[in-house]
Amino acid sequence: MDDMVTTDRLAAMSSAEAQSLVDRLVAGRPVLAQALSVMPIQSPHMRYQWLVTSDTVIPGDITPLEAADRHDPTLDEVIVDLARGHGAD
Repeated sequence: MDDMVTTDRLAAMSSAEAQSLVDRLVAGRPVLAQALSVMPIQSPHMRYQWLVTSDTVIPGDITPLEAADRHDPTLDEVIVDLARGHGAD
């Protein structure tokens, strides 16, 4: 249910509000800024979802946000590669 509430709130946000949320999550996490710079997807709503959704490609099945907080160069490489491979809007 919490995921549904979060998804509904995100969907109700304007693009500017969603971008502000993404900017706050990326602040102080250079690997996430690097990842988003190579990600074909430009929608701030979709970028937010990507940041907070776990992925089996990341060891430990964690989110890109959690992986970035580990400050592990190997995980950083996985995050950037994952972002690069994400499809366009």
